[in-house]
Amino acid sequence: MKVESKEQILGAAVKLIQEGKEPADITVRDIAAEANVQLGLINYHFRTKDELMYQAVGVLRYKLASNIFTKDKDKNAYMRFREMLIEICDMSVKYSQYMRFTVEYELTKAEIVVPQYIIPLIREIYATGSGGGKVSETSIRIKAYEIISILQLIFFRAKDMSNYLGFDVLDYDRMVEVIDTILNDHFPNH
Repeated sequence: MKVESKEQILGAAVKLIQEGKEPADITVRDIAAEANVQLGLINYHFRTKDELMYQAVGVLRYKLASNIFTKDKDKNAYMRFREMLIEICDMSVKYSQYMRFTVEYELTKAEIVVPQYIIPLIREIYATGSGGGKVSETSIRIKAYEIISILQLIFFRAKDMSNYLGFDVLDYDRMVEVIDTILNDHFPNH
């Protein structure tokens, strides 16, 4: 029952996010009502509303990452990785009101999770030789963290980054340009 109620609560929070509600407008009472659970269960499973919302956005990211890993297996790892980053960044634009909050939470309070989504693809890029040669596990993990953290920073400070770069980083085509630039810097031999 405990696991089921936690999943119900997470599912309810995800649903409210997908409905496009502002983070500040979603209350724990709204989530409890949507999940059809008592308010106390939210406090039991999650220390804070921030933690709950962070985990709910994580569910959305995980689903997106899982879809990338299961589709287009005929494409090389670099292209699947590029598409994953584009889709994750596109999701970040779609749910921008949550991304600022979740990036701040992730950088200051949460365990380092998001870079772990991309580690398998980075490993595969190097295993196929298109990453520029054999590298250590430490190097792969640092590369994953660098790529994710720069993208997080770009979306966290989108207005400032747009001013700095001279274009709107949230515009889809420009976002793809930024991703391609980051990937070309990290994988020049793709």
